[in-house]
Amino acid sequence: PNPTQLMDGSSSATTRPSEIVEGATSSDMAYLWCSNQNNNQDAKQIVLLHGSSFTKETWQSDDMLLQFCAGSKSVIALDFPVSTNYVGLMQVLDEVKTSSNDRQLFLSEEPVTLVTPSASGYSVVSWIINGDITQLPDYISEWVPVATG
Repeated sequence: PNPTQLMDGSSSATTRPSEIVEGATSSDMAYLWCSNQNNNQDAKQIVLLHGSSFTKETWQSDDMLLQFCAGSKSVIALDFPVSTNYVGLMQVLDEVKTSSNDRQLFLSEEPVTLVTPSASGYSVVSWIINGDITQLPDYISEWVPVATG
């Protein structure tokens, strides 16, 4: 697939995803990140988690990460432990939205689209059951739980 091809199969001359950057947050959570010079106001910021049998690299197979990036403002795939509750999710979302002198700003302050395959959805479920649900819209604009099998 062409990295500038959008998820719906169309392409755009103004859609140019950056290269994929690999690193770790200040709390040592590994990530893959890409941004886009997308002028579309409706473009999303996407946070990708993974299921218990996978890693952040799973999102690179078949150029999935670049395809997400081509149609979005910014995408970050995190090696977020599936057993982490909503407090850990809030902390990592705050961390990737905060810039410091030695680190670029990964995501803007606006809420993200969160994709949670398989067991990684636990963090959101624990937020709904045990957390302050009124804070959820400040962090997550859309939740995409993905079940397999």
